[in-house]
Amino acid sequence: MNIIKLEEHFQRLRWSLSSAPSPRLNLSRLMQFLVRLPAQQDIQLVQSYYQELIGPFLSLVNPGTLAFRSVAFLQDLVEEVQRFKLTCPDQTRSETFQRVEGLAVRALAQMHFYLGEWQIGLRYLASEGASLSTEKIFSGEEDNSSLSLLERFNWLVERVQPLDKQLGLVLENMAKEWSSLVTEPQSNRVWCVLIEQEDTTRFTEVGPIGTVLPLALTCTPRPRDADQDYFLFNNRSLSLNDLLHQQVQDASTCARNVLSFNRAQKQQYYRFLYSFPEKESFYTGDSLGLGLGLLDVALLSELTGQPHRLYLSQRMVVTGALDMLGDVRPIGDQSLRVKLETIFYSPFAEMVLPFKNAGEAEKHLDSLNQNHKGKKVTIHPVKTLGECLQRPSIVVKKKVPLSKRAFATRERRVLGLAITGVTLLALLAGWLLRQRDTIPVKIIPQGKYILALNASGEELWRYDIGVELEDKYSLDLKSLYKHYLLEDLDGDGQTEVLIGVAETRDKSVDGSIYYFTESGELLWRFHDHPVMTFGDEVMDDYYKTLLLSTHDFEGDGQQEIIAVFTNKPWYPCRIAVFNLQGEVLEEYWNSGYIRYIEVIDIDQDGVGEILFGGGNNDYDQAIVGVLEYGYISGHSPEDDKSYVPIGVPRGTERYYFRFPHWNKLIPLPDNARMDTYYIKDLDNDQLRIAIISSVFYKSPDMMYRTDYNFRVLEFEFADSFNRQYFKRYGHDISVDFSEEFLRSYFTKLEFWDGDRWVTEPTENKYWREKK
Repeated sequence: MNIIKLEEHFQRLRWSLSSAPSPRLNLSRLMQFLVRLPAQQDIQLVQSYYQELIGPFLSLVNPGTLAFRSVAFLQDLVEEVQRFKLTCPDQTRSETFQRVEGLAVRALAQMHFYLGEWQIGLRYLASEGASLSTEKIFSGEEDNSSLSLLERFNWLVERVQPLDKQLGLVLENMAKEWSSLVTEPQSNRVWCVLIEQEDTTRFTEVGPIGTVLPLALTCTPRPRDADQDYFLFNNRSLSLNDLLHQQVQDASTCARNVLSFNRAQKQQYYRFLYSFPEKESFYTGDSLGLGLGLLDVALLSELTGQPHRLYLSQRMVVTGALDMLGDVRPIGDQSLRVKLETIFYSPFAEMVLPFKNAGEAEKHLDSLNQNHKGKKVTIHPVKTLGECLQRPSIVVKKKVPLSKRAFATRERRVLGLAITGVTLLALLAGWLLRQRDTIPVKIIPQGKYILALNASGEELWRYDIGVELEDKYSLDLKSLYKHYLLEDLDGDGQTEVLIGVAETRDKSVDGSIYYFTESGELLWRFHDHPVMTFGDEVMDDYYKTLLLSTHDFEGDGQQEIIAVFTNKPWYPCRIAVFNLQGEVLEEYWNSGYIRYIEVIDIDQDGVGEILFGGGNNDYDQAIVGVLEYGYISGHSPEDDKSYVPIGVPRGTERYYFRFPHWNKLIPLPDNARMDTYYIKDLDNDQLRIAIISSVFYKSPDMMYRTDYNFRVLEFEFADSFNRQYFKRYGHDISVDFSEEFLRSYFTKLEFWDGDRWVTEPTENKYWREKK
């Protein structure tokens, strides 16, 4: 590769790292570029590339991006770590780099263990420790060659622990990781192998890569008057996949067909919620049908009073599409190869796949075994969903005592089927025809009315709110400022309509929230804003609804409503959390404008935290706050007491921190301010935070990437900022300030610890006391 092509490749890489959201694919792109660099003759050029890419490299290497990688990839990764140490000695002395180096070596060693190459893996782990005789450890190992992977881990721990306690602890943790994956058979979880691949309209650098994720299912009965099942996904990319929606319906039909339940009774419909650990994953679900069917069968065996409860083996990884007749359809050859390689380079060793793929699968596994003879992958080809129930290695049956299950005679089943079958089909067909036209998908203003439209643009209903909305607040779902939501908020399968009123044509404000049923019945209206006093200034009770969001904090299927209100025009802002009855559960006051709000599980305890971003009028700096549901109260921290709302206690926000301001660097107008423009979850325990200023902004000025503890991992100026700076001052910012100075200045965030500002990421101690 000549220098010109190399530079072109580098520029594409930089663009993809900043715009492509997938960490696993980004790491593949980065590694593909790095492995080509050592062949270049220009040492200074190679060094410059390594120095430019060390930041992205450190941020992308984590357990999630290293999982299920091939030995060749991990070997290249370990070698690249050493090249970084040679080319960037100053930057590689940090604790972060040492952690990444340890992750790379550990991942490579662990992969050798999964492949049955125990001595090679142990040498990698022991290479930097005390001398360790692997020959002594593995003497007599032939007596243990038949042990399972987990048993082999435990055997190895017992051998290593007396010789090297630290290494023994590492191996013990690996064994615990494996045991946490392969548990006893379960009824609500199945392991699926998924593929992530490039968006070919933008990138063509790397091929598809696979991963293994647990698909979980919760299934609850719907009301007795429901006339169909209701399917939900926690994963946005899957929820928008039309093919997958067809698969879930086929899977539900097939599950009922293979089970023998009391058909004489009125058919019960259910709410199915499928979930992957990653809510914002980048995987498609084109071959999830078999996994969906197995989950449905297992849970319905309990809910429909079966003589046997069915549990799914957690040693199996499942792939394959399912049609409405219960036949397992084959997957494409390329998809099959990627999935087999993913299983091969994983702790799993058994795979359920379509019968028609069995021959090709055996051939590909033979080719993989030529280089790694110690790994044995067993495939379980199946033709139908029903066949899986006859395989104890896939589905485990446990008999249920007669006293604990519903019972009906054969005669009642036949009679019930004859009477209700035609009726159900007629009701379902009629419901589908009505449903197509009665679901609101868009809300528009028209004078003093808000109109609900269906997918055909036809008006379903209208409501007179008494004020005319401003055109720019056109209730656009795609807007940064969400003024209405169309969601099933209470889990009944019907779409509720939530509308917040902002600007009106006469420039007055309303600040109401309206909550409607799908058919347009108003359940409640909120319009209770207090008169607040800040120092000597009395603020009126005129507020506009700025943002709306929802989240199920209680985990009961009922969404809580998060609303942000701002006193016209910008100050102060009130964050309120409502229940579905319109009652305010908690509230928090920020002495400044709130521009963005997001719910992100930053502590990964299964319950999301409310992250809000905007500004603070006291110090005119961009801020980010974190509120924990159940502990929300008080007001934002202020230096000037005139910005403290009288009668409101000090805040119990979990975090509150502010970003540096331009006012210490360049002359600015008195009203120059900065705001947090947005906060994005990058799905790798990291956040993207964009900052905008009234001095330069047309779009975000500065971009931060932090971890979930808000430590800054990366900082850069946006291209739009650079253009605005040049336009304002006639030269680049590098003329006025060095890159080192700007990075040092703008990455020094200040955190409120409850009493004072500190420069290390710190939680508010009063939140901790309240919790």
